[in-house]
Amino acid sequence: MLLDEPPVEPSFRVTGEGAVTQKGDVWLVAGRTFAADAATVVVGDPQIGDWVSVEGRLLAGGAAQAERIELVRRAAAGRFAFVGGVESVSATRWTIAGRAVNIDAHTQIAPGLGLGALVRVEGHLGDGGTLWADSLQQVMSGFQFVGVVQSIAPDQWRASDITVTVGVTTTIFARLEGGR
Repeated sequence: MLLDEPPVEPSFRVTGEGAVTQKGDVWLVAGRTFAADAATVVVGDPQIGDWVSVEGRLLAGGAAQAERIELVRRAAAGRFAFVGGVESVSATRWTIAGRAVNIDAHTQIAPGLGLGALVRVEGHLGDGGTLWADSLQQVMSGFQFVGVVQSIAPDQWRASDITVTVGVTTTIFARLEGGR
C-alpha cells in the first residue's frame, strides 16, 4: 500500500483444517462452507476425503471466501472421515450430516454424544460402499478473529461491528475490556 492511498477495508481471517466433502466453486471442509474462485490458490490437488488446511476471510453476511486450500494428507483407500451434526441415533445406525453411518460393538463412541452434537466420524467402507464407523468424537466448533472490542455483556460481545453470542461453552483466552 502506498502512503497516499486510503486504507483498505478490514477483513476478518478464518483458518482451519479438516476433511473435504465437497469441492468446486463451493468447498465444504470440516462442515464449513467456503466460496472459491479463480483467485483461490489450491495446492496439492486435494480430493473428496482428503485432509486440507484452509485460509480465507469472512465476507459481509458471514460467508467465508477461501484464499488458499492446501492438501495436508490424502485419505486412505477404503477409509473415510468427515465432520457433521448428529441427526438421528439408533443401536445400529446414526445419521450424521445426512449420511447413514453403521455402528457396531467395535465402534468407539465418546461419552455424552447424541442428537445435535457436532462429531468427527472416522471409519471404513463396507460392501456396496456402506459406511462403518470406527470412532465418533465430539468436535468443538468455533471461529477466531481479531478486532476492537466495543462492548461486553453477559451473553453478547461486540467487536469491530460483529456481535458474538457467548455462553457457558465459549472459551475466552484473555480478559478484555471495551475499546481495547
